[in-house]
Amino acid sequence: MSVEGLLRSSSEEAGPRWPGLFILVMVALALGLALPRAVAADGAGSAVLVVPVDHLEPGATFPLSARDVGGGITAVVSLVNGETQAELGRVTTGASGELSATLLVPSTFPAGYAQLRIETPSGDLHAIWVLVGDRAATVAVAPDWPAVAIGVAVLAFAGVLIGWFVVGRRSRTAE
Repeated sequence: MSVEGLLRSSSEEAGPRWPGLFILVMVALALGLALPRAVAADGAGSAVLVVPVDHLEPGATFPLSARDVGGGITAVVSLVNGETQAELGRVTTGASGELSATLLVPSTFPAGYAQLRIETPSGDLHAIWVLVGDRAATVAVAPDWPAVAIGVAVLAFAGVLIGWFVVGRRSRTAE
């Protein structure tokens, strides 16, 4: 069925097909929320940071690898947890923007989720969430707002589908 078919009624008395319009809007909203995240996950120019360990221990070293940070630059690596910020060091990238370093977490850094940040001289900020401290410790979970937004959109879409079904059944029983 065409878009016009969803918006037009089959007879003049039935009125416009609003549920069809709502479905189109909800599909567009769901795609609008889902696609930018999928495209940004491997988009050109977006850095990829990798910390291949389960968690970071205060006072211990950890490996960091990254690509697409910027070619031949010296960037600042820091760890941020709320008000606590610790500069872990400066790293120099290769010509193609890759880096590999071993960094030390300060022994006084608080346990919990923190952002591991790489800031370039041009002001670009690349970050990932890491857990500092023992995994068994009770800590706050890192927020994942895009996933929350997608969940809300899916629930709204389900509500529209249920509403469409109920309105469709009422109009069929009224005839």
